[in-house]
Amino acid sequence: MTGRKITVWFVAIAGSLIWMAISIVSGYPIGALVTIPQNPSAQAQQLEPLPIDSKVMEARLVKKADPVYSELAIRVRVEGVVRLSVVVNEQGEVARALIIGGGHPLLQPAALEAVKQWRYAPYLGPDGHAVPVITIVYVTFRLPPVAPVLVAPAQVTNMVVNRLPQEPLKVSGKIQASKLLTRVDPAYPESAQRAHIQGVVDLEVLINEQGEVTRVRVLQGHPLLEQAAMDAVKQWSYAPTYFNGDAVQVLTIASVPFGVVKSTFRLIVGPEGTLHDLLGLPAPIDVLREFGNVVVSADRETPFVILEWALKDLQEQGIHNLQLVSGVYVFKAGRLFYVVPDDWMPGRGADPDVVAPRLSIDVENLVAVAKASGRIDSDAAMKYSVLSFLLCVTATGEISVVDRVEGPEIPEIITLLKQARVLTPGHRGSEPIPTAVTVQLPIK
Repeated sequence: MTGRKITVWFVAIAGSLIWMAISIVSGYPIGALVTIPQNPSAQAQQLEPLPIDSKVMEARLVKKADPVYSELAIRVRVEGVVRLSVVVNEQGEVARALIIGGGHPLLQPAALEAVKQWRYAPYLGPDGHAVPVITIVYVTFRLPPVAPVLVAPAQVTNMVVNRLPQEPLKVSGKIQASKLLTRVDPAYPESAQRAHIQGVVDLEVLINEQGEVTRVRVLQGHPLLEQAAMDAVKQWSYAPTYFNGDAVQVLTIASVPFGVVKSTFRLIVGPEGTLHDLLGLPAPIDVLREFGNVVVSADRETPFVILEWALKDLQEQGIHNLQLVSGVYVFKAGRLFYVVPDDWMPGRGADPDVVAPRLSIDVENLVAVAKASGRIDSDAAMKYSVLSFLLCVTATGEISVVDRVEGPEIPEIITLLKQARVLTPGHRGSEPIPTAVTVQLPIK
């Protein structure tokens, strides 16, 4: 036997002895395949939830926690039904709950907290073992009726007597307009006519016990029109207003139009979703339907979800002529979007913490398409240095609306912008949010 063969033989014997030693210590027999056992709970987590009808799961409910009305929802007297998608694990516990629609935003957090506490009898699969399931649940919110508060006549008299000297009676502009005896039309300022300025000036008007205008203050309107509107309204006179038999002062709103404009109602959405006019008086839906335009603004404290819900609710009730006046939001296609701060339109009051979405847009190609469309002639090119479009991007990164802001109508550009790729949605901090961003295409 040669020396090389002896060396190989000794190495083989040594390797076999080492393998036998490892097998004895570890407890595995020689030649066995060593496998790592899987965690049974990990296997269970990989199971897809089984879709089960909501009525079937409702019959298996063993513990149901009722939702707790928030104080704000009680004050606003909000009712409704919240719909949730729920995943129930093998033990019958709610492992995940997601709101999928329905209900006022003030009700949704309470519904979510209540459903997380629900318990079900475990659902058995075809093999007789408990399996996770997914189902739909409905949480209903109903308030008890409000009992009428009865006040004795003596109490009413005392309340009236105490109130009259303190402040004027607030009366809506529409009601007070029916008491107008003398109306002087405003003189249209020449400077405003030369600039083709039209619009409505809204004034707060104080009327004394004799029906005379004693104070006028501008609420809204173009600066070139304000003084002319005030000079005219100071000459107006009304029939006296009586309260409990006594003539009283009245605080109201007078709207003075300049040029050809539609009748306009100025509506404010409060922090709780309440609707009121510039004086804080309630704004009934029936009254809003009578106006050609409803211009909406919001209090600084009004949350995003409340404002969006209020605007959607107005549209559902037939108020489609809505115009949101806000530097913070835009309302498009039934949805509210944060305005992204930009440099080309300063002073809009946009939230500085809002970060624009990242978009993949071929600007050069869009400019070439715009020029090839034939809708940009030499005059338009001189008039417009850029084409501007407003893109509304959802929190999930979808372009839902493209509106032309400046420049001629070019459908091909609208189509291409709707097909643009969103790399990341807009956000504020770490939270993705719906945003409205301006895209500009330089013509020259």
